[in-house]
Amino acid sequence: MGKGIEGYKLVIVLVAIAMVGLLGYMAYNWNNTPASSVQVVPAALTQTGEVVQPTATVSCPSDGTTDGQARYQDMLASTVTYDDATVYFVPQTAGEQRITAGTLQTDGTYSTAVNLKCTESGTKWQAVAVTKQDDASSAVGDVFVAEGSYSKVDLKGKNIGTLQFKVEDKVTGGAKFFNISGVTTDGQGYTSFNGSTAVVANDAAYTGTSLALAADGYVDSTIYVKTASTKTQYGEDGLRTFMLVNADGSAWSEPIVGRDAGAKLVNIGIAALSADDQRHYSGYEYVYEIGSFDDREHKIDFYLQTAAGVDPGASNDPTITFCAEGRYASVKSTDAIKIGCWTDAATQAEVFTASTPIISLNIA
Repeated sequence: MGKGIEGYKLVIVLVAIAMVGLLGYMAYNWNNTPASSVQVVPAALTQTGEVVQPTATVSCPSDGTTDGQARYQDMLASTVTYDDATVYFVPQTAGEQRITAGTLQTDGTYSTAVNLKCTESGTKWQAVAVTKQDDASSAVGDVFVAEGSYSKVDLKGKNIGTLQFKVEDKVTGGAKFFNISGVTTDGQGYTSFNGSTAVVANDAAYTGTSLALAADGYVDSTIYVKTASTKTQYGEDGLRTFMLVNADGSAWSEPIVGRDAGAKLVNIGIAALSADDQRHYSGYEYVYEIGSFDDREHKIDFYLQTAAGVDPGASNDPTITFCAEGRYASVKSTDAIKIGCWTDAATQAEVFTASTPIISLNIA
């Protein structure tokens, strides 16, 4: 009987020792848990069976705002160069309004700060630089959550500008060029667009003479184009650049257009443009997505034949123009950043350049 009691006491002692060891192990791990450890909250299951992931908690300043700052780098410059583009912080969380960034700097420092709403549930923003006419392309930053005392955003774009051009008469052959007038300089060499219509014509002083057409005649030419300044680009990465042709179908057949010895381009039609660009280019029959241009020489083959049996006469001069899409702040839609060649204002302004590239072929 005594031995039984002693055995029972031994079991109690062993259990007590085990419990002390377990409590010590737990206390050790509790005290040595890393400060950065995150407690995983399991997903919740709604009554409909939908799995809802928990929302992370964001650290916000006491006033509920984070300082938003931005800077814009020109990626075409040969040295590190910054531009004072116009930047907006566009909300990606419902219920917030677009905020204009502070003044951007050209010395590499960030813009002055503006207040971005910061909430524990996470308020999302995206920095967007709109196109700065004849200066800097638009740029779009990554979506970020306003958190902590400040959020600094880097945007990368390109220096932009208009085109220069010359037109070769392939019918006459032997590197013969038409005369150009009405823009920066007259002559048959490269000349820059300045917003006025460039008139391409025969001229006794030059050797391109095939624009005198009768019925069933044709224009066969090469338009050489490049940007008017080095380290610039006409057209924006990720957006569209167009060549449009206004050639009355009663006098002309559909043009044949190609670029840099590539395949024939397809007419995508005026309906492919934004609604506001369609408004501006009403009357143009043909639209080609031509791609952007840099400061190297590019060649556009342009062939245009008269309609069957038709003498186009001097009153049916074809018009060729280029336009590059950019991003701009809408004047009609609140807080909207739109994409197009021309703004949505009642009196439209060109987004990319004030020196519209436009050519008229003077048919004799």
